[in-house]
Amino acid sequence: GTVALRDQVFTDSHVAVNDADYGNVNGFLCNLCPFVSSHRSSLNRHIRETHKGKKPFFCTACSVSFKRAERLRDHICPL
Repeated sequence: GTVALRDQVFTDSHVAVNDADYGNVNGFLCNLCPFVSSHRSSLNRHIRETHKGKKPFFCTACSVSFKRAERLRDHICPL
């Protein structure tokens, strides 16, 4: 399905949201919670980390895992 807003058409994957602060139409809306992002990659990361619980980054020495690569980089391994 599509949504028409301000002469723009958005597919289901591009849900339009009004940004009251800037008066423009933008955003990718999470279909599981009120989260909105102006970047698809941020929405994908939000869904992966918040709703799917995946932790793909892990320490090869102690096997502790993290949702984000920067958390692994900051990790101080106890071994």
